Formats: sequence, structure tokens, C-alpha cells
Amino acid sequence: MSEVSHPSHYQSDGVECIEAIYAMSPTIAVGFLFGSMCKYLDRAGRKGDKETDLNKAFECWHMAKRMMARGMDDGQD
Repeated sequence: MSEVSHPSHYQSDGVECIEAIYAMSPTIAVGFLFGSMCKYLDRAGRKGDKETDLNKAFECWHMAKRMMARGMDDGQD
């Protein structure tokens, strides 16, 4: 399921893009993930495989939830 969960093309020098965004602003990172989730839900079945897009939306949702929990643990917003 590497096409959905942390694919290598989203990394540069071993750092995943969403983690770099999170380091700059947890709030923006979570918003980005929610926007991505909406995009994947909206296009599911219209661009490529419907199940893949639904899995990507699910992954975005869970990444956002983990980041929100981490932000609370770190004392960040």
C-alpha cells in the first residue's frame, strides 16, 4: 500500500513533505490534509481507481488526527 501510505515521491532527502509543513505550522499541515482528503473523496472513481482515492482520503484523515494529537502533546496549536 506504498502508493497510498507515505509514498517515496513525497520525500526529499528523507523528509516527507507533510512533515516539513508540520514543522513550519501544525495548523497549516492539518488544514492541508483536510483539503487533500476532500479532494480525494470528490474525485474518487473519476481519476484512476476509486478504491485508491478512498484509501488516500482515509490516510489523510488519519494523518490529520495523528498530527492534531501530536500538537496537543507538544503544546502546539
